[in-house]
Amino acid sequence: MDPLQTVKYIVQLPRNYSSSKLSYLVLLKESGYYLSPESISVEMIEQELKMQPDCMMEWQGWSWDKRVSEGWYLQIDKRPYHVGWHSSKGCTNKVRYRNAVEACANFIQKEIQASIPRFEQWEAKNKKT
Repeated sequence: MDPLQTVKYIVQLPRNYSSSKLSYLVLLKESGYYLSPESISVEMIEQELKMQPDCMMEWQGWSWDKRVSEGWYLQIDKRPYHVGWHSSKGCTNKVRYRNAVEACANFIQKEIQASIPRFEQWEAKNKKT
């Protein structure tokens, strides 16, 4: 899949996740992201979000609905727009952004990059079986 198609698929990931029975990792694999993660930039994600602005609130919902002990979170329903890391130690690495599109794009990039080690473990486990 070409990078622009991959970005389009990634931006729609929360929607695709809620309407399918596939895992987040499988959906990211289907997007082609893991074949060339370095080819996906924050700027590309921002451009796609501008074309699909309704996806931004879906990503915020994704951020809020995650059932993890630590991970990236997104705040775009009120100012200041920001992305940060949530853990048992509280919220850290908080970065403020000028607008919701910029914040959401940065959150998506951090979220998908954070999935790479989990995907590699999942792939290794599935190759053994």
